[in-house]
Amino acid sequence: MKLVAFGRTLAHRLLIVLVAMLALLPVVGAATPASAQGTATIEITNLDAGTGLPVPFTRFQATSENGTVYGPMETDLNGYVAFSVTVDPQGTSFTVEEETPPACATAPEPQTTEPLVAGDLASLNFSTQDKPDCGLG
Repeated sequence: MKLVAFGRTLAHRLLIVLVAMLALLPVVGAATPASAQGTATIEITNLDAGTGLPVPFTRFQATSENGTVYGPMETDLNGYVAFSVTVDPQGTSFTVEEETPPACATAPEPQTTEPLVAGDLASLNFSTQDKPDCGLG
């Protein structure tokens, strides 16, 4: 009789431990997944406001709404540069500015993108204005 009672007690205890372990599984094994981030591209073309010609060697930077800074990156001989930026699934906006205009030029106003998601491409056109009283060249 004592052996049967011991068996029931042991089985009862094992059942309680098993139920407790199963109850903890969602808490232990299911950490909240991080938001899946992706990448988008911001491409910039910079032209001279007076001539319409490309403006090479102009430095741009992009800043996300979260404060992450990309760049500065410099335009090539065609006045072109592209940034690969990290975006959140709900979309991330960026402010793009001409960080360093060429000598004798004035930087145009910064531009802000619409919220970008993974795979998006934003094309921005900047027009750099030469200073008429520069005296160089």
